[in-house]
Amino acid sequence: MFRVPEDVPDNLICAVKCARAEVVDGLHKAGIVLGDSVVIQGAGGLGLYATAVAREMGAGQIVVLDKVGDRLELAKAFGADHVINVDDLDWPQRLQAVKDLTGGRGADVVAEFVGSPAVVQEGVEMLRYGGRYLWIGNINLGLKGEVDPGQVVRGSRTLIGLVVYEAWVIPRALQFLQRTRTKYPYERIISHTFPLDRINEAFEQAFQRRAMRVSLIP
Repeated sequence: MFRVPEDVPDNLICAVKCARAEVVDGLHKAGIVLGDSVVIQGAGGLGLYATAVAREMGAGQIVVLDKVGDRLELAKAFGADHVINVDDLDWPQRLQAVKDLTGGRGADVVAEFVGSPAVVQEGVEMLRYGGRYLWIGNINLGLKGEVDPGQVVRGSRTLIGLVVYEAWVIPRALQFLQRTRTKYPYERIISHTFPLDRINEAFEQAFQRRAMRVSLIP
């Protein structure tokens, strides 16, 4: 049991368990250190939280990729230095853009929050030699993707998968939110709010993929 800070509203606290806690634990395991270059694949709720957390952990440069322009603009408010719309550049061009932004080396850390196996090989190739790749978005079983194992082995790259988090993360995530609640626009992540008796409408809105996050109020 963890006490929730009284000065943090419920609509911000609700995302601590799961989304923000996963991000905090995952980026901790990925070992972000001062000055690291970080690529965030996906600017949904998880990707935006990850952008803020990576910034506070000392990332020197953060690049965020998504296909939704509004999400990319919001990523800038959460600390992204550069954003890339994946619909504007093909795969080789996106890889080259990341290489150019990292002095030809590639990123120290790439974090996947898309949930599609199609992006993982691209993420591997965006890493520098010895880089770390965090997978959180691909939670669905049975979806197949292709990864060139030679890119991982010959590049001495590390793959990290995470779906839950350790107990120590919750109080850290709460403290992080309390400390940064006025620095980042967390309220904007919840783009639509519905009363509980309109839950079916809320799901429909979420499935259309135009919403950032949908909230239900009892």
